[in-house]
Amino acid sequence: MFTQNYMNYQKGVFMGADYVVTTANGTATTITGGLSVSLAGLGYALARGICRSISGAGNSPSDVSGVCFGTDPTPPTKNDITLPGLIAYGLTIESMGSLVGKVAEGIYAAWGSYTVKNTSTTLKNIYEIGIFVSLRSSASSGNYLPVLMERTVLPEPISLQPGEETIITHKITFNQTLSVD
Repeated sequence: MFTQNYMNYQKGVFMGADYVVTTANGTATTITGGLSVSLAGLGYALARGICRSISGAGNSPSDVSGVCFGTDPTPPTKNDITLPGLIAYGLTIESMGSLVGKVAEGIYAAWGSYTVKNTSTTLKNIYEIGIFVSLRSSASSGNYLPVLMERTVLPEPISLQPGEETIITHKITFNQTLSVD
């Protein structure tokens, strides 16, 4: 499900106005100048890679970018700002691909396909996928902020034993005109 952050982003870009997002640590921040991704760039965001630290200090819900996996089966809402059960370590994306295209009149989809490997010594159960982007609050800001743009809860969890890998396909469907209420 696209989050309110994504809707605010779209409204800001298409209307040429500043907009507010809520970062993964819960801080409301005004973004000026539309500095981030577009609908066409969603495929790029899907293929950026496994969840990684923005600062280099380690993965936490308030310091991530990319495709992240989590353990929370709670249904997504448009007000989600993070993955409550973020899996910070132990998963790698061995290969990936993405595609954005029209699937029916006025209906589009973005797909990400990830070969995910459990590199830890413990069982990993994946219940959710989140796409985080790094935004700057302005062109002159050097600080990147983690912003959750999309969260999907899987219909069934995917369990990976240590050393095991699987292919996860993530599909996001949206209509031609996203609501920006």
